[in-house]
Amino acid sequence: RRIPKSSSSVVRSATLLAEQGSRALEEGEHDRAYELFSRAIELDPANTEAWLGKAMMAEQPTEKRLCLQRVLSLDPGNETARAALEKLNTTV
Repeated sequence: RRIPKSSSSVVRSATLLAEQGSRALEEGEHDRAYELFSRAIELDPANTEAWLGKAMMAEQPTEKRLCLQRVLSLDPGNETARAALEKLNTTV
């Protein structure tokens, strides 16, 4: 009999993926970082670190904006997301 994954283990897995994405980003592996952030979001749609990371990696302004808006819906006080969104809105 299989035991379903608990929500806490899914959140931990998503957190690990987001951390790996951040490391990949630091190492200049942008495609890998984007993939890891995306996988983290699939596991835990409330992971603000993954949404923020994906926003930073997104090439399309529309996708970047949607990711930043998601961060702010989850964490209205996130100044990094707010500043990035303001910059995006003034340059596009």
